[in-house]
Amino acid sequence: MQIKKQYFVLGVFLVAMIFSVLFSVFRKEHEDLDKTERRLRYTLAIKNTSRDLIKYSAVKIFSPLNLTSSQRVKKITSTHDYTLIADDIGNQILSYKITVPPYGTKIIDIDVLLEVGSIALDANDSANPLYLANGPYINLDNPKIINLAKKLSGGSTDNIASKVVQWIQANIKNENYIKEDKGAAFALENLRGDCTEYSYLFTALLRKNGIAARVIGGFKVKSDTLLKSHNYHNWAEYYNGNSWITVDPQAGTIGEDVDSYIAFRIIVDAELTLMSSSHRFMAFDNRLKVTLK
Repeated sequence: MQIKKQYFVLGVFLVAMIFSVLFSVFRKEHEDLDKTERRLRYTLAIKNTSRDLIKYSAVKIFSPLNLTSSQRVKKITSTHDYTLIADDIGNQILSYKITVPPYGTKIIDIDVLLEVGSIALDANDSANPLYLANGPYINLDNPKIINLAKKLSGGSTDNIASKVVQWIQANIKNENYIKEDKGAAFALENLRGDCTEYSYLFTALLRKNGIAARVIGGFKVKSDTLLKSHNYHNWAEYYNGNSWITVDPQAGTIGEDVDSYIAFRIIVDAELTLMSSSHRFMAFDNRLKVTLK
Protein backbone atom coordinates (compact mmCIF):
# COMPACT_ATOMS: atom_id res chain seq x y z
CA MET A 1 0.00 0.00 0.00
CA GLN A 2 2.83 2.36 0.90
CA ILE A 3 4.54 1.63 -2.45
CA LYS A 4 1.35 2.42 -4.40
CA LYS A 5 1.01 5.69 -2.53
CA GLN A 6 4.59 6.62 -3.41
CA TYR A 7 3.97 5.79 -7.09
CA PHE A 8 0.80 7.91 -7.02
CA VAL A 9 2.65 10.91 -5.56
CA LEU A 10 5.45 10.46 -8.09
CA GLY A 11 2.92 10.27 -10.93
CA VAL A 12 1.19 13.47 -9.82
CA PHE A 13 4.57 15.19 -9.59
CA LEU A 14 5.59 14.08 -13.09
CA VAL A 15 2.26 15.19 -14.58
CA ALA A 16 2.65 18.58 -12.91
CA MET A 17 6.20 18.91 -14.25
CA ILE A 18 5.12 18.00 -17.80
CA PHE A 19 2.24 20.48 -17.64
CA SER A 20 4.58 23.20 -16.39
CA VAL A 21 7.07 22.58 -19.22
CA LEU A 22 4.33 22.53 -21.87
CA PHE A 23 2.82 25.74 -20.49
CA SER A 24 6.23 27.46 -20.53
CA VAL A 25 6.82 26.40 -24.14
CA PHE A 26 3.35 27.59 -25.17
CA ARG A 27 3.83 30.93 -23.41
CA LYS A 28 7.28 31.42 -24.97
CA GLU A 29 5.95 30.63 -28.46
CA HIS A 30 3.02 33.00 -27.92
CA GLU A 31 5.32 35.80 -26.76
CA ASP A 32 7.68 35.23 -29.69
CA LEU A 33 4.79 35.41 -32.18
CA ASP A 34 3.68 38.68 -30.64
CA LYS A 35 7.08 40.35 -30.85
CA THR A 36 8.87 41.63 -33.91
CA GLU A 37 12.06 43.50 -34.67
CA ARG A 38 11.91 47.08 -35.83
CA ARG A 39 14.81 49.11 -37.20
CA LEU A 40 14.85 52.88 -36.89
CA ARG A 41 17.36 55.23 -38.45
CA TYR A 42 17.73 58.93 -37.85
CA THR A 43 20.19 61.47 -39.16
CA LEU A 44 21.20 64.65 -37.37
CA ALA A 45 22.85 67.66 -38.92
CA ILE A 46 24.94 69.70 -36.48
CA LYS A 47 25.72 73.07 -38.04
CA ASN A 48 28.29 75.55 -36.79
CA THR A 49 26.63 78.93 -37.32
CA SER A 50 29.77 80.88 -36.41
CA ARG A 51 33.14 81.64 -37.98
CA ASP A 52 34.89 79.90 -35.09
CA LEU A 53 36.30 76.39 -34.95
CA ILE A 54 34.23 74.54 -32.35
CA LYS A 55 36.20 71.71 -30.76
CA TYR A 56 34.89 68.83 -28.65
CA SER A 57 31.54 70.44 -27.96
CA ALA A 58 28.91 68.37 -26.15
CA VAL A 59 25.81 67.35 -28.09
CA LYS A 60 23.19 65.15 -26.44
CA ILE A 61 20.54 63.23 -28.33
CA PHE A 62 17.67 61.13 -27.01
CA SER A 63 17.70 57.42 -27.68
CA PRO A 64 14.65 55.13 -27.51
CA LEU A 65 13.88 54.00 -23.97
CA ASN A 66 15.78 50.81 -23.29
CA LEU A 67 12.84 48.89 -21.83
CA THR A 68 9.13 49.70 -21.66
CA SER A 69 5.90 47.71 -21.59
CA SER A 70 6.09 47.35 -25.38
CA GLN A 71 9.68 47.86 -26.54
CA ARG A 72 13.22 46.71 -25.84
CA VAL A 73 16.38 48.16 -27.39
CA LYS A 74 18.59 45.40 -28.79
CA LYS A 75 21.37 47.40 -30.46
CA ILE A 76 22.41 51.00 -31.14
CA THR A 77 25.02 51.90 -33.75
CA SER A 78 26.26 55.33 -34.75
CA THR A 79 28.69 56.83 -37.23
CA HIS A 80 30.37 58.68 -34.34
CA ASP A 81 31.52 57.49 -30.93
CA TYR A 82 29.14 58.26 -28.08
CA THR A 83 28.59 57.63 -24.39
CA LEU A 84 25.24 56.18 -23.35
CA ILE A 85 23.82 57.89 -20.25
CA ALA A 86 20.62 56.86 -18.44
CA ASP A 87 18.61 58.50 -15.67
CA ASP A 88 16.61 56.97 -12.82
CA ILE A 89 13.32 56.75 -14.72
CA GLY A 90 14.63 55.09 -17.87
CA ASN A 91 15.41 57.99 -20.19
CA GLN A 92 18.69 57.54 -22.00
CA ILE A 93 20.77 59.80 -24.21
CA LEU A 94 23.65 59.48 -26.62
CA SER A 95 26.31 61.98 -25.59
CA TYR A 96 28.76 63.11 -28.28
CA LYS A 97 31.86 65.29 -28.36
CA ILE A 98 31.76 67.10 -31.70
CA THR A 99 34.31 69.20 -33.60
CA VAL A 100 32.87 71.37 -36.38
CA PRO A 101 34.77 73.82 -38.62
CA PRO A 102 33.54 77.40 -39.16
CA TYR A 103 30.12 77.37 -40.87
CA GLY A 104 30.54 73.63 -41.32
CA THR A 105 28.08 70.81 -40.71
CA LYS A 106 28.67 67.47 -39.02
CA ILE A 107 26.34 64.60 -39.92
CA ILE A 108 25.58 61.83 -37.42
CA ASP A 109 23.70 58.71 -38.50
CA ILE A 110 22.11 56.56 -35.79
CA ASP A 111 20.65 53.09 -36.27
CA VAL A 112 18.54 51.42 -33.57
CA LEU A 113 17.31 47.83 -33.57
CA LEU A 114 14.32 47.28 -31.28
CA GLU A 115 12.06 44.45 -30.27
CA VAL A 116 8.44 45.60 -30.12
CA GLY A 117 5.33 43.76 -29.02
CA SER A 118 1.64 44.50 -28.91
CA ILE A 119 0.91 42.85 -25.54
CA ALA A 120 1.72 45.02 -22.52
CA LEU A 121 4.35 43.53 -20.21
CA ASP A 122 4.37 43.78 -16.43
CA ALA A 123 5.86 47.04 -15.12
CA ASN A 124 7.95 47.50 -11.99
CA ASP A 125 8.22 51.30 -11.89
CA SER A 126 4.59 52.22 -11.26
CA ALA A 127 5.24 53.12 -7.61
CA ASN A 128 7.42 56.10 -8.58
CA PRO A 129 5.79 59.14 -6.89
CA LEU A 130 6.60 61.25 -9.96
CA TYR A 131 3.67 59.62 -11.74
CA LEU A 132 1.18 60.99 -9.22
CA ALA A 133 2.82 64.39 -8.75
CA ASN A 134 1.80 67.94 -9.53
CA GLY A 135 3.99 69.78 -12.04
CA PRO A 136 4.34 72.86 -14.26
CA TYR A 137 2.20 71.29 -17.00
CA ILE A 138 0.30 68.80 -14.84
CA ASN A 139 -1.78 71.34 -12.93
CA LEU A 140 -3.42 69.25 -10.22
CA ASP A 141 -4.33 72.31 -8.13
CA ASN A 142 -6.29 73.94 -10.95
CA PRO A 143 -9.98 74.21 -9.88
CA LYS A 144 -11.28 73.15 -13.30
CA ILE A 145 -9.08 70.06 -13.32
CA ILE A 146 -10.18 69.21 -9.77
CA ASN A 147 -13.87 69.52 -10.69
CA LEU A 148 -13.61 67.58 -13.96
CA ALA A 149 -11.54 64.81 -12.37
CA LYS A 150 -14.26 64.39 -9.74
CA LYS A 151 -17.00 64.22 -12.41
CA LEU A 152 -15.08 61.51 -14.26
CA SER A 153 -14.26 59.45 -11.16
CA GLY A 154 -15.84 56.15 -10.22
CA GLY A 155 -15.39 52.63 -11.51
CA SER A 156 -12.23 50.72 -12.29
CA THR A 157 -8.94 52.29 -13.33
CA ASP A 158 -9.57 51.29 -16.94
CA ASN A 159 -13.10 52.69 -16.77
CA ILE A 160 -11.87 56.07 -15.53
CA ALA A 161 -9.23 56.19 -18.28
CA SER A 162 -11.90 55.44 -20.87
CA LYS A 163 -14.19 58.18 -19.54
CA VAL A 164 -11.34 60.71 -19.60
CA VAL A 165 -10.46 59.88 -23.21
CA GLN A 166 -14.11 60.13 -24.25
CA TRP A 167 -14.48 63.52 -22.56
CA ILE A 168 -11.30 64.86 -24.19
CA GLN A 169 -12.41 63.63 -27.60
CA ALA A 170 -15.81 65.29 -27.22
CA ASN A 171 -14.61 68.62 -25.86
CA ILE A 172 -11.03 69.49 -26.88
CA LYS A 173 -10.44 70.96 -30.33
CA ASN A 174 -7.42 69.50 -32.10
CA GLU A 175 -4.73 72.01 -33.07
CA ASN A 176 -2.17 70.53 -35.45
CA TYR A 177 0.81 72.13 -33.73
CA ILE A 178 1.42 74.59 -30.90
CA LYS A 179 5.02 75.77 -30.75
CA GLU A 180 5.31 76.00 -26.96
CA ASP A 181 4.07 73.50 -24.38
CA LYS A 182 1.01 74.92 -22.62
CA GLY A 183 -0.06 72.18 -20.24
CA ALA A 184 -3.23 70.60 -18.91
CA ALA A 185 -4.83 73.77 -17.49
CA PHE A 186 -4.44 75.58 -20.82
CA ALA A 187 -6.12 72.72 -22.69
CA LEU A 188 -9.06 72.64 -20.29
CA GLU A 189 -9.52 76.41 -20.04
CA ASN A 190 -9.24 76.99 -23.79
CA LEU A 191 -10.66 73.64 -24.95
CA ARG A 192 -7.93 73.24 -27.54
CA GLY A 193 -4.42 71.89 -27.93
CA ASP A 194 -2.09 69.63 -29.87
CA CYS A 195 -0.92 66.14 -28.95
CA THR A 196 1.14 67.53 -26.06
CA GLU A 197 -1.77 69.30 -24.39
CA TYR A 198 -4.05 66.30 -24.96
CA SER A 199 -1.51 64.11 -23.18
CA TYR A 200 -0.95 66.54 -20.31
CA LEU A 201 -4.70 66.87 -19.72
CA PHE A 202 -5.25 63.11 -19.76
CA THR A 203 -2.35 62.60 -17.35
CA ALA A 204 -3.55 65.33 -14.98
CA LEU A 205 -7.10 63.96 -14.80
CA LEU A 206 -5.88 60.44 -14.05
CA ARG A 207 -3.36 61.56 -11.45
CA LYS A 208 -6.07 63.61 -9.74
CA ASN A 209 -8.02 60.35 -9.47
CA GLY A 210 -5.03 58.66 -7.82
CA ILE A 211 -3.95 56.75 -10.93
CA ALA A 212 -0.27 56.67 -11.92
CA ALA A 213 0.08 58.27 -15.35
CA ARG A 214 2.82 59.86 -17.45
CA VAL A 215 3.40 61.70 -20.70
CA ILE A 216 5.58 60.00 -23.32
CA GLY A 217 7.48 61.58 -26.19
CA GLY A 218 8.61 59.64 -29.23
CA PHE A 219 7.69 58.64 -32.73
CA LYS A 220 4.69 56.85 -34.16
CA VAL A 221 5.84 54.50 -36.91
CA LYS A 222 4.42 51.21 -38.19
CA SER A 223 7.51 49.73 -39.86
CA ASP A 224 11.27 50.07 -40.31
CA THR A 225 11.80 53.69 -41.17
CA LEU A 226 13.98 56.77 -41.34
CA LEU A 227 12.65 59.07 -38.63
CA LYS A 228 11.54 62.55 -39.63
CA SER A 229 10.53 65.52 -37.49
CA HIS A 230 6.88 65.22 -38.51
CA ASN A 231 6.77 61.70 -37.01
CA TYR A 232 7.38 63.12 -33.52
CA HIS A 233 4.41 62.69 -31.21
CA ASN A 234 3.32 62.85 -27.58
CA TRP A 235 0.99 60.36 -25.96
CA ALA A 236 0.39 59.01 -22.45
CA GLU A 237 0.49 55.86 -20.36
CA TYR A 238 -1.38 54.89 -17.22
CA TYR A 239 -0.86 52.00 -14.82
CA ASN A 240 -3.93 49.80 -14.40
CA GLY A 241 -2.58 47.62 -11.61
CA ASN A 242 -0.96 45.10 -13.94
CA SER A 243 0.92 47.00 -16.63
CA TRP A 244 1.38 50.36 -18.30
CA ILE A 245 -1.30 50.97 -20.91
CA THR A 246 -0.59 53.10 -24.00
CA VAL A 247 -3.13 55.87 -24.59
CA ASP A 248 -3.26 58.34 -27.46
CA PRO A 249 -5.72 60.98 -26.17
CA GLN A 250 -5.47 62.96 -29.42
CA ALA A 251 -6.46 59.91 -31.49
CA GLY A 252 -8.92 58.67 -28.86
CA THR A 253 -7.34 55.21 -28.57
CA ILE A 254 -6.44 53.03 -25.58
CA GLY A 255 -4.13 50.04 -25.96
CA GLU A 256 -4.26 50.06 -29.76
CA ASP A 257 -1.27 49.63 -32.11
CA VAL A 258 1.12 49.87 -29.16
CA ASP A 259 3.97 48.49 -31.27
CA SER A 260 3.71 51.64 -33.43
CA TYR A 261 4.50 53.96 -30.51
CA ILE A 262 8.28 54.09 -30.05
CA ALA A 263 9.04 55.85 -26.77
CA PHE A 264 12.07 58.13 -26.64
CA ARG A 265 11.29 60.02 -23.47
CA ILE A 266 9.29 59.89 -20.25
CA ILE A 267 8.44 63.55 -19.71
CA VAL A 268 8.79 64.82 -16.14
CA ASP A 269 9.78 68.12 -14.54
CA ALA A 270 12.74 69.73 -16.31
CA GLU A 271 15.07 69.59 -13.32
CA LEU A 272 14.53 65.84 -12.92
CA THR A 273 15.37 64.69 -16.43
CA LEU A 274 18.54 64.40 -18.48
CA MET A 275 17.83 67.08 -21.05
CA SER A 276 15.74 69.74 -19.33
CA SER A 277 12.81 70.84 -21.49
CA SER A 278 14.41 69.78 -24.78
CA HIS A 279 12.18 67.39 -26.72
CA ARG A 280 14.77 65.57 -28.81
CA PHE A 281 18.33 66.89 -28.58
CA MET A 282 20.50 69.55 -27.02
CA ALA A 283 23.75 71.29 -27.93
CA PHE A 284 25.47 73.07 -25.07
CA ASP A 285 27.24 75.49 -27.40
CA ASN A 286 24.67 78.00 -28.69
CA ARG A 287 26.69 78.41 -31.88
CA LEU A 288 25.60 74.91 -32.88
CA LYS A 289 22.22 74.24 -34.47
CA VAL A 290 21.00 70.63 -34.35
CA THR A 291 18.28 69.43 -36.71
CA LEU A 292 16.75 66.08 -37.54
CA LYS A 293 17.16 65.57 -41.29
